[in-house]
Amino acid sequence: MERVVLKTLLRLTRHAYLEEQRDYLEKRFGVLTVIQHPQSVTAEDMRKLRDKYQPDLVEVVLPFHLIGQALEVFSPIPVIKAVMKRSVLEGGRIQHSFSHYEQIKSITVDIVPL
Repeated sequence: MERVVLKTLLRLTRHAYLEEQRDYLEKRFGVLTVIQHPQSVTAEDMRKLRDKYQPDLVEVVLPFHLIGQALEVFSPIPVIKAVMKRSVLEGGRIQHSFSHYEQIKSITVDIVPL
């Protein structure tokens, strides 16, 4: 009997986990246990979530400064983001659909007051 190793995906986002996203990741990583944390987070919250769930993969939809903190807190665990296609429909409505994932390797934010 083949041994199945479940990997844990920690999602730091309010957005729903789409079937297309699941299929994309499972083709690359196998079966995933998904933990969704839709609340706002601080670096301390991220440390607690890391220690509690010990994820193998972390998906983020966060402001730039928190993505930087996530890279530090979760290192060496891969931090990823979903890339969505944006389509304009009749009447000007906007539709987003899943395209692919990207791994965030680093982030630099250089901010100056105006």
